[in-house]
Amino acid sequence: MCKPKEEGYALLLVIFAMTILSVIFINLVEVIHVNNLLVRNNLNERELRLAAESGLVRGIKKLLTDDTLSDSYDDDWTKPFSGIAGRIAYEVTIEDIGSRLNINYTSYRIISECLPWWKPSFQTELEKHGLCSELVSLREILGEDYPEAKKVLTTYGPFDL
Repeated sequence: MCKPKEEGYALLLVIFAMTILSVIFINLVEVIHVNNLLVRNNLNERELRLAAESGLVRGIKKLLTDDTLSDSYDDDWTKPFSGIAGRIAYEVTIEDIGSRLNINYTSYRIISECLPWWKPSFQTELEKHGLCSELVSLREILGEDYPEAKKVLTTYGPFDL
């Protein structure tokens, strides 16, 4: 038999040990869960990177096989193409920004000769506006012609605006 003052010590020790073991077990489960999330995230990032590289390589290959002497909007490489890398579907669009007219330094006479939809009112508004850093800021001026303008005009060039 136990002494009167020692009754329940064994029970307290077992409860204390179970509490400490429970805390350790909960922390271990949390660490395992976080590690699983990190591994899954790492795998998803790798898969995404491989899909991006795949699209880039296919785009470069398409540009390298282009044997035309000049660029036009009807070239094969201007049409978007898609593919699948692993579980990720991607779409690649190649834009020829170098052959666009720079609205900041191309004369309005040349722009109006090249673009049949160009209106004289655009020139007046653009002269008030001054240099344009982004084509989207001209959306109000160009109105319904903005989608067409996006295809043939740019703000990039020697000024690198």
